[in-house]
Amino acid sequence: MRKAITPLLFLIPIYFLVTSITYGQDQSYEILTPANISEMSILHVMGENALNDLMPPEDKMSFSADSSLLYTAWCPYYMDEEYGEFISLDTVTFEEISLRQIECQPSSITDFYPEQNLMRYRNNLVDIESGNLIQEDIGYISAGSTDLIIAFEQIRQENKDYNEYIVTVSWRTQADNTTFTIGHTPNVFRMSPNNRYLAIGTNRDVIYIYDFEAAILKTIRAGQTYSLGVTGMAFHPTNDHLLVSIFSGGFVHLWDVETLAFVHELMGESAHKSVVRYNPQGTIIITGDDFGYLYAWDAETYEQILYINADDNDDGTDDQLQAVISNIEFSQDGKLLAVHRGWKISIWGVVE
Repeated sequence: MRKAITPLLFLIPIYFLVTSITYGQDQSYEILTPANISEMSILHVMGENALNDLMPPEDKMSFSADSSLLYTAWCPYYMDEEYGEFISLDTVTFEEISLRQIECQPSSITDFYPEQNLMRYRNNLVDIESGNLIQEDIGYISAGSTDLIIAFEQIRQENKDYNEYIVTVSWRTQADNTTFTIGHTPNVFRMSPNNRYLAIGTNRDVIYIYDFEAAILKTIRAGQTYSLGVTGMAFHPTNDHLLVSIFSGGFVHLWDVETLAFVHELMGESAHKSVVRYNPQGTIIITGDDFGYLYAWDAETYEQILYINADDNDDGTDDQLQAVISNIEFSQDGKLLAVHRGWKISIWGVVE
């Protein structure tokens, strides 16, 4: 196994080529739509030799704003290895370049902000390409916006089977904070595209919606108990009212966060899922399960348009860890799809 070298400073770039498997170069790709998504194929695989190198990637990844690069991190398998490599993938040539070493234990990258070319590394805002520090200790947990900071303070409840949390939302550009209380443990949270709604999915059947414009807290209840509660959420990229959520057990539901109305249940296999995404055009909803399968639906008709194993080479012998789909990301132009499955990241597209 390759031994990581402890860097003197994580911001010092280290450039070298990383072995890759390429399925095509200098190709043009179609925008993924409900009509063609079933035609997509794997264009490139990162981590094909992960079992030999014992360098599984972190599940955080992001395309650049112009879709020309995919950023991710490779981290050592063994806990005594503290440093990994922060990598960019050229989406035209599929060349992989290590930009610098990063600290991996515990998981160090928590958010990407491609429009600002920023990432959140060890609770600091840094420039994605250079690693230069932009702001130190931005605090707590960000929900998809470099301006938004969320803090959860647990309130222990005696003789109750749940704990309450005080939620404090602050903006780096504003002096005022917003504070409210929720009644269950937060699992996942998302901010709507125009920053009006904050959705907080909990470990029960409850999603809290805070409306910043009306300054009110709303509650969505799924109406039945799920063992792990809400495991994934995504807002429609242009319609702030529309939220898709995943409940443990694989149930994919659509909600109107303005009226709190249930809109639709997307039908598919009831395997556990923990990630869901809209494409940038808002025409496709896609998710992946713990057995390595991708599901996609037409976001207007709710018709299922894709059900496929995310690994062309899967012969059914992969163990559970290698099969789990832990992240899915569309490129900003909607032409490519990156799928983090087990110890590999596969890039999908439809060649023109």
